Amino acid sequence: MRRPTFAASLLAAVVLLLFATARSSVAAEWDLVYANHFDVTLCPDGCGITLGNSDCALLVNTGSDPITVDEFESAAFEVTASLPDLSLTPFVNHFGALTSAIQPQEAVGGVTSLEREIVGPNDILLTQLLPGETHRNTFGRQVLPVTIKRPVAPGLYEGPVRFEVRMTMAGRRASFTVDVDVHLGPYKMLFLGASRVSSVPLATPAGPTTWGRIKSAYR
Repeated sequence: MRRPTFAASLLAAVVLLLFATARSSVAAEWDLVYANHFDVTLCPDGCGITLGNSDCALLVNTGSDPITVDEFESAAFEVTASLPDLSLTPFVNHFGALTSAIQPQEAVGGVTSLEREIVGPNDILLTQLLPGETHRNTFGRQVLPVTIKRPVAPGLYEGPVRFEVRMTMAGRRASFTVDVDVHLGPYKMLFLGASRVSSVPLATPAGPTTWGRIKSAYR
């Protein structure tokens, strides 16, 4: 039996490397369904609202492999506001709301159709799901809540504020905008719109000696 030549061994190694890279690049593909427009009423002195039961977004697994709890809980957000008179802080609930992996074609997040005293229904998020996708409702133990808050110093601004948001998770990133109409008065928060955005891989510069490293491993 003929032994594989160096070239054949090298080619096999490259194919395996490319296959492994391709598998890892699709393992955590995801979309984010998010509230793109809020109407919020707050008092002037450092007042804020933090969602306690429902979510501001749904995470949808669009890949072929489950998204693990650890991958989900690694999510981080960056937010830039058009005005400093309001802050918007989306975050991941790390207190056991998500107890099992998110399966392919599954969307996770807390949704209600009920009008409550302070926060209105957020079932508008469900309008962005696609045929074949299922929804795991975590209402009551939300996974992607948000805090909207005025500064501690008297904040009397009323009007629109736009937020540029970036969510990074499992080597991918989604960028989107959220509009908030701000009013003075008793607490109130309404969901006015929803959108969906697909994540994209983070840029990973290729090392100039990658090919040389592969060859050296077979010398």
